[in-house]
Amino acid sequence: MSDFKFELNDNGMFDRFNAQREQLDEELERIGTLTAFAFLHRVTAVAPVMDGRLRNSLAAASSGTDGEDSIFKMQKIRGIKLVFGTNVEYADWVENGHRQSRRFVPGEWKNDKFEYRPDHDGGMWLRPMTVMGKHFFKNAWHSFESDGQDFINRELEAFFNELL
Repeated sequence: MSDFKFELNDNGMFDRFNAQREQLDEELERIGTLTAFAFLHRVTAVAPVMDGRLRNSLAAASSGTDGEDSIFKMQKIRGIKLVFGTNVEYADWVENGHRQSRRFVPGEWKNDKFEYRPDHDGGMWLRPMTVMGKHFFKNAWHSFESDGQDFINRELEAFFNELL
């Protein structure tokens, strides 16, 4: 039996393909990050504010900070996955609403306005009630979704046009 040997020369195409694949990964990371920042800016603009902690955590995330209150993580597993938002413990209650039980709040009334004072002996009892959610994340997403997809499509089209 005789052997038949065949050698295939890719003329450097494999190396060029790998380089383009790396460029695509970098481009997806850039586009994903910009899209996440734009969305978080929109969420931050509509986030309800009482003491500023929730909004500040979203603002920190929108600058790419992964900190105590903010979340901004990028995972590269078969593409790019961005996880972003807030670690503020009451964020879910503000977003989705919650039920408050009867509870005592220390403080005092001054000029028809209640002032919270944690060390005060007096105060008031709050009756049980349902607090409706603000749905600021969900509403921001609905207003952003088509803009974000248009941005991603334009950026990817420009990238692929450059490659050709």
